Amino acid sequence: MPFPAVLVIAALAVFGGVTLVQWLVGSLAGILKFGLFLVIVVAIGSWVVSAKGTR
Repeated sequence: MPFPAVLVIAALAVFGGVTLVQWLVGSLAGILKFGLFLVIVVAIGSWVVSAKGTR
């Protein structure tokens, strides 16, 4: 294969790899944000319930 063709194929492979890693990191960040949101909602709910119980 000529060198420009090899260069194009390598660049496409690197581009695909970077895109895949970016998608994985974005998905994990979204899952982490959702989990933290759930933790915050549960903590606020338990705080409200405990505050009502001490009145």
